Amino acid sequence: MTSVSRTAGEAGDGAWGAHSLVLFPAFSSYARVAFLPRVYEDAMKTTTEERFKKTIQSPIGDITLVATESALVEIFLPSFSSEASDAASTLRHRILDQAERELNEYFQGARTHFSIPLSQAGTAFQSDVWRALIEIPFGESRSYKWLATRVSRPNATRAVGSANGRNRLPIVVPCHRVIAADGGIGGYAGGLEMKRWLLAHEGGTCIQ
Repeated sequence: MTSVSRTAGEAGDGAWGAHSLVLFPAFSSYARVAFLPRVYEDAMKTTTEERFKKTIQSPIGDITLVATESALVEIFLPSFSSEASDAASTLRHRILDQAERELNEYFQGARTHFSIPLSQAGTAFQSDVWRALIEIPFGESRSYKWLATRVSRPNATRAVGSANGRNRLPIVVPCHRVIAADGGIGGYAGGLEMKRWLLAHEGGTCIQ
């Protein structure tokens, strides 16, 4: 079952760094609550550990991966790769090698979920949104309204959209699977053309 532990704080959209969420998506299905990733808070992990980076090639351009010794912490899409300047470049790294392998398999159509240890800092509300994103099955889409309802904030579609946009682990935490309820593409940090490509790659047509 899902396990959640975090310090007390007001749930809501806000500045980064108030919480740190570590995700271990170790199961092959996110369709049921019992198969959600185990989630717990480790408030220092994303701020004190040394960061390493590796740039890999993909069908959507060069992607820069950033990790600590224990988890993948950021994925920079092609237009943002220069922002990973504070991480040390490396050719061999356990987490980065696993992330590269799983992303290559994803782009080859051989992988529909990820098992990389993940860590990303955010508010309690943002953490809830990111966890809900991992529930969206490969090949399907969900609306911002669905996402707001899933985190028990049915009237907070703008807030969940903002939290969705602050996701630092795109593709692996699939914010591209969230679109407008009327079928509109919505927004995406990597650009709408990339979002359309990812949805087409997954064959995503189901909107809820």
